[in-house]
Amino acid sequence: YDISKALIAAGAKGTFFFNGNNYNCIYHADEMKRVKYAYDKGHQIASHTWSHATLTALSWDQLHDEFWRVEQALSRITGAYPAFVRPPYGEYNDMVREVAGMRGQTLVNWDFDSGDSAGKSAAESMQLYNDIARSHPDTLLALNHEVHG
Repeated sequence: YDISKALIAAGAKGTFFFNGNNYNCIYHADEMKRVKYAYDKGHQIASHTWSHATLTALSWDQLHDEFWRVEQALSRITGAYPAFVRPPYGEYNDMVREVAGMRGQTLVNWDFDSGDSAGKSAAESMQLYNDIARSHPDTLLALNHEVHG
C-alpha cells in the first residue's frame, strides 16, 4: 500500500507484477485485497507467473499453465487481463517469448536491480539509486520487490 500511496502522491502510476503462489497465494483474502487496491488506484496489473518458476526449464504445457493460472487469478480479482509479464529471475528464451506472445503479453525486464530481494538494506539500495542517477540514464526500469524483514 505504501508504494501505491507514494506513487499517487507524486502524481505517478506504477506497474505491479503479481505472481500467484510464491510466498502467499494470490487467492488469500489479504493478497486479493492488495491486488484489487493497486488496480482500483489506477496502477497497471501485470503477471510475474504463477509459482515464480525458472521459465527456461519448463515445457510448453508447463509454461502455458504458469501464465494461465495467474491470468485467471488477475481476471477474477480485477476483471483485467495482463498485457505484460516479467519472467522470474529475468530468465527467458525463445519458447517463453513465443508463449507470452501467443497469450497477448509482452516480456518486460529490468536494467537496474535495487538489490532488495538479495538482502540489500534500504540504505544500500538508496546508494545504488543515487549512483545510477548520477550517470543520468535516458530511461531506467528498476527491479524492486515488496520485501519483509
